Amino acid sequence: LNMKDTALYVISGLLMIVTFAVTRVTVFPYLYWKYSIHANISFWEVPWNIPIKCNVGCLIILVLQVYWLAIMVKGAVRVFYKMYITRISKKSSTE
Repeated sequence: LNMKDTALYVISGLLMIVTFAVTRVTVFPYLYWKYSIHANISFWEVPWNIPIKCNVGCLIILVLQVYWLAIMVKGAVRVFYKMYITRISKKSSTE
């Protein structure tokens, strides 16, 4: 639809990245933090006090989430770079 250069597209993309990071990536440290409060142990002791399958499962899911987040950030950087190049070329053509 040729709307990738609009401010609404950029804002919605940035909000998607921030929302994804907060809800899908930071949930794991939050989970471990809440468990440390519940079990009355240090945050750093949590991995050694829960079953290994829980740690492995969280790690696998977290790696996937970080991978998808990296893809989103890479796409955002690409959009910003294209916008920057377009503005530079418009400035140089008007001068």
